[in-house]
Amino acid sequence: MEEEIYSPSIEEFRLAFIAFVLAAGSVAFHRGREFGPRRLAYIAKHLADEFAGRFTTSDAEQAMVGLGDSKRVLGALFEEFVYIACKYNKSASDAGINLVIPGNTTNFAGETGNVFSNEAVDDIETVKGSIGWLLEKLPKWAQRIVEVLLEALKLTKGG
Repeated sequence: MEEEIYSPSIEEFRLAFIAFVLAAGSVAFHRGREFGPRRLAYIAKHLADEFAGRFTTSDAEQAMVGLGDSKRVLGALFEEFVYIACKYNKSASDAGINLVIPGNTTNFAGETGNVFSNEAVDDIETVKGSIGWLLEKLPKWAQRIVEVLLEALKLTKGG
């Protein structure tokens, strides 16, 4: 029997997107502290916190304009966000970041990521590739935060 793709509400999607950004920020935080540039560790954490504090349901709805009725696309992005958040949840906790991960996280219960491996950067960059079109629809402030945060993460790839 084929499993259906979960169709999240806009609010669940918003929370999953925030969880992804916070998880990415936590990975950049730990990697920056370990490999440098150390200043980027704190910048990444603050950018992720700002995104989490400002990203509203209205912003999520704006990003979904043009998606039409493709609940599968929304569901697939939701799953990617939840996967990264679950995989790097310990990283966030260790950085003092509380992730709220919506949906069924039992699918990813066994996933744990090593923030010091380059796989962590690759995981997050893979999701960035999936959401390129989505980023273009975000408010400019949100686009810039996500872009700068992900660039900061790439700069910590020295390990």
